[in-house]
Amino acid sequence: MQRILATLVMLLIPLAAARADTVILLDGSSIEGEIIKEDDNEITVKGRFGKTVIARKDIREIQKKDSARGDFLKKQDELKKGESANDAQSWMTLGYWAKKEGLREEADKAFGEALKLEPNNDKAHEAMGHIRYLGQWVTPEEKRRREAKDGGNAGINVAPAVQPKPENNAAAGGGSATAGTGMVGGSSGSSKRVKCSSCSGTG
Repeated sequence: MQRILATLVMLLIPLAAARADTVILLDGSSIEGEIIKEDDNEITVKGRFGKTVIARKDIREIQKKDSARGDFLKKQDELKKGESANDAQSWMTLGYWAKKEGLREEADKAFGEALKLEPNNDKAHEAMGHIRYLGQWVTPEEKRRREAKDGGNAGINVAPAVQPKPENNAAAGGGSATAGTGMVGGSSGSSKRVKCSSCSGTG
């Protein structure tokens, strides 16, 4: 019973995965994935476990199926030629579908078409990973570039430092600090009292 269940799971995995091409080899085995490159000598298949290069001489048959990317191109072409070509919501719907299918680049193309029609479409900006900076939608890279240019002080005005006023002293042209003290001399700040014969120097 367990072996049967395991076999069923293995059979269902390809169905659950994205539709892909099938390359049948001469020995009867097959490789599933998306053919991303081919020439007269070999083909390259991108599968769930990476890329596989197969020589043409080893291939018996190639069964190509529509991939998710192929579906996107068809939907995109139909939308451009249809009545909804100028409908931003239709492009948003295509973008969400592509994003669900893992087609990040294609999704951004669809969201970009929506923004051409509605430049202020917040949902389209958010879907593309844009963020607001100083009231504008920008990419994360653009935000970092602007922050580096602004130095983190965008919109901040710094008042100049206030210089202290000089004191009203001798250096500023004022009167001597020793004026009127009964001290004389003034040389290098030294002073001495003058003896008076009337008061014997008591003042």
